[in-house]
Amino acid sequence: MLTFGGGVHYCLGARLARLELAEALTVITRLMPNPHRAGPAPWKPLLGITGQQPCPSNSTPHTEPADRPRAR
Repeated sequence: MLTFGGGVHYCLGARLARLELAEALTVITRLMPNPHRAGPAPWKPLLGITGQQPCPSNSTPHTEPADRPRAR
């Protein structure tokens, strides 16, 4: 879970971080069609800082349309 605090301790960069995350996810889903998990998605222990550990994933390869010139 991503959090930016609250009240007087609210992160000043929270709005920018959310916008960057939204754009990154848009680009990733465009480049990695049909993503799927390639293994377990474990969580860290509940003691201390919790959260998800790295989750291996795969996707179908991204292909360029044949009529579109490639950037150099």
